[in-house]
Amino acid sequence: MAITHQISDGPAHAVAHLYLTEGQTVRAEQGALVAMSPNVELHADTSEGVVQLLQEAGKKTRRTQFSNLYTPRNGGGKVILAPMLPGSIEVLNLEHRTFHVSSAAFLACSPELELDIEIANASTFFSANDLFLFGISGTGMLMLGAYGGCHNLTLQAGESLALDTGHVLAFEAHTRYKLEKAAKSALVSMMTQETLVAVFEGPGSVLIQTRNPIQLAAGLSPLLEQARKVNA
Repeated sequence: MAITHQISDGPAHAVAHLYLTEGQTVRAEQGALVAMSPNVELHADTSEGVVQLLQEAGKKTRRTQFSNLYTPRNGGGKVILAPMLPGSIEVLNLEHRTFHVSSAAFLACSPELELDIEIANASTFFSANDLFLFGISGTGMLMLGAYGGCHNLTLQAGESLALDTGHVLAFEAHTRYKLEKAAKSALVSMMTQETLVAVFEGPGSVLIQTRNPIQLAAGLSPLLEQARKVNA
């Protein structure tokens, strides 16, 4: 049974309201919970795919848990979720499709969808720690949280587009891509602050976010360091 849902407070500060029937389960990003009905049971997601995903991603990230499971008992229940960063929420209804997803973009999905660890080692895709790619496949609902707005770009056969990897939320598994330097020389890369891009080639869909969380982290880093020195 499909998960009934509603998105409110968007697009800048979107929140997902999920209405679950008794015994229906949703898998959600750890830390995304805003509120839930008292009869909803919360469990750590220890399914084989998630455990293997974390084991592979552990080479790049410090995370020890990836997702939680929410299931109402003795009647239906409600779960409210919010992404880590302010922005919109994109809902995809997969029908025997596979998407490669940024770990920072995942918000929630139907438990029937499978998490694929085959590309979890694609650590060079993002120029940041704690970010990695993984696959989600099958039939069911997939919710992604975007930093800023979300755009679904449909590339036609033979059409190419170079994207800053920090703006990439997800893309269809059959969409071909290659990683390249944004500039031809290291000096130009240093001067322009543009380093790595992913050149995608259609056919296929690529979902992008209008803001870059990697740049946000880079901008906040010196401020946090200064605060630590002041409070030391």
